[in-house]
Amino acid sequence: MSGIINCPLLSSNNPASLTSRLGATIDVEQNHVRFLGDLILNLWDCGGQDAFMDSYLSTQRSTIFQHVGVLIYVFEVSTHDATKDAAYYRDCLDALQKYSPEAGVFLLVHKMDLVTGDKTALLERRTRELQTESGAVPITVFGTSIHDETLYKVRLTAKCYLRARSLFSLPPFHSTCLD
Repeated sequence: MSGIINCPLLSSNNPASLTSRLGATIDVEQNHVRFLGDLILNLWDCGGQDAFMDSYLSTQRSTIFQHVGVLIYVFEVSTHDATKDAAYYRDCLDALQKYSPEAGVFLLVHKMDLVTGDKTALLERRTRELQTESGAVPITVFGTSIHDETLYKVRLTAKCYLRARSLFSLPPFHSTCLD
């Protein structure tokens, strides 16, 4: 499964220096946060929870992916099972295209702090791979770590995207973070 990200970083104003207090996800974590007025940010951290992901993608598909404004999907930089990660992502992307085709797609290549070589080259390679995997769906890729400010850039970008969409009088929608 893709990397674990503690989603409270996306919904809080805590500095990156406090991330040392965060632990790994043991179960599935869900947070629902008011976002930009009347929008609800639904954060689902499913890191390493294959059984939940399988069930989630088969039985709750229409409920979860309807009225989504932004999908934030997290890939761990050094994945253990790239084939399975890609299959989960494609499944999410297919559901998103069916139920919320106008949603923005933000992809995080997470735990970049663990990369010992050329981080820029690795992120460029992963971006090309993710663009290929995403087909015609426009994506935005970020290299992130809980140990710096990169997650805040994702949060700001998602807010700007949602705010721009809401200016055009679109109905309220949810944002989902999957891992």
